[in-house]
Amino acid sequence: PDISWEQLEKTFAALERLDPGWDEYLKMLSDDRTREALSGEDWEIAFEQLAAYFVYRHFSGAAEDGDAAGRAGFAALSVKVIRRICEGLAGKERDFGINALAEVARMYSSEIEYSEENLDRLFELLY
Repeated sequence: PDISWEQLEKTFAALERLDPGWDEYLKMLSDDRTREALSGEDWEIAFEQLAAYFVYRHFSGAAEDGDAAGRAGFAALSVKVIRRICEGLAGKERDFGINALAEVARMYSSEIEYSEENLDRLFELLY
């Protein structure tokens, strides 16, 4: 959706929460002060694989609910949010690497994907 980073931060902050540490990650969505672009072939491959995971994991649900666009949008939004958080972390950490990306993706999965309530609210945003 055409939504600002500030609005996305508020949306994600209003979702059910498991780990209070997730709040620190969410603050990076609207914080433009410490950004470092994660570019280059290795990073592009990593984010492409992350996108493939989200499509594989969630797109099949469109057969049940008919919301192919919302599910594709969820995959794109998920990668966009994870990348934005990673760029914020990379701006603060000198040794930001693939393991840090994996930790952000793990926490996103824990906070978002394993809560039906959170998934439903995000799909509503995308529908």
